[in-house]
Amino acid sequence: MTEQEQLLEDYSSGRFTMKGVGHMETQLTKDIKRRLHHFRPAMNSSMRTIRWAEEVRTANGYVDVIRFEDYIANNKSYCSRENHSAQCKIPGNIFPCKECRGCVYHKHIYELGILATCFEVKITASDFNSKNGHNFSGNKNYYAVPFEIYESIKDDVPPGIGIIAYYQDSGHMIVKRESEMRQIAPEELNYLLYDALRKWVDEAPGHKQRCNAAERYPDGACRGYQRAEWDDEPVEMCKGCSHSEFYLDEQEEKEHADGGF
Repeated sequence: MTEQEQLLEDYSSGRFTMKGVGHMETQLTKDIKRRLHHFRPAMNSSMRTIRWAEEVRTANGYVDVIRFEDYIANNKSYCSRENHSAQCKIPGNIFPCKECRGCVYHKHIYELGILATCFEVKITASDFNSKNGHNFSGNKNYYAVPFEIYESIKDDVPPGIGIIAYYQDSGHMIVKRESEMRQIAPEELNYLLYDALRKWVDEAPGHKQRCNAAERYPDGACRGYQRAEWDDEPVEMCKGCSHSEFYLDEQEEKEHADGGF
């Protein structure tokens, strides 16, 4: 069994534990994360679906931002004139060409897929050089960094990983190096979607968590993270812990009992 296969097995069985999460974020980190939510969508269309979550568990560790969106997995568009053995209305042109855009003979047939993109935010060179926070499991994967440190880290970014530069004065972002497109197994995509769903649900209004940790100190504090057994606002590192139990607050429990949802 390879290391990646072992990680996936631990991940699916719940043995995977959170590491390196719970640090205080700077405002710059928060600003970059927020900009990544809608930055350069794969489909420039109002009909697309795009969703994101932050600090999501993957088979390699917790990723800063993960985004799921529609993308064109297979383009089967064609020219109806050429399909009937006729030539393009513009002599000498063949499908596809730049004049096809908006042409009435251009028939659009797209097969859509789910594109998962992982973003790791690094705001300093030392942050980039640390061993934590390089957890890429998406179809596309990027480092997002302030423009000021781009030159100092660009040559150390592994092949296949993209780089996005963030300009603090304007809030603009530019892709300095494109990410390669990689295929991920359907079960791996399912894991990513499932843990993003957990973030969406657990952070919804009215939802809380409690800890059922088996190992506690005599005073009731969690042996792992020094937390009380009951905590309506768990620290970030508690999320994803196998001892953390999701539950409904009293009002929602009453609504559920009354058949409210």
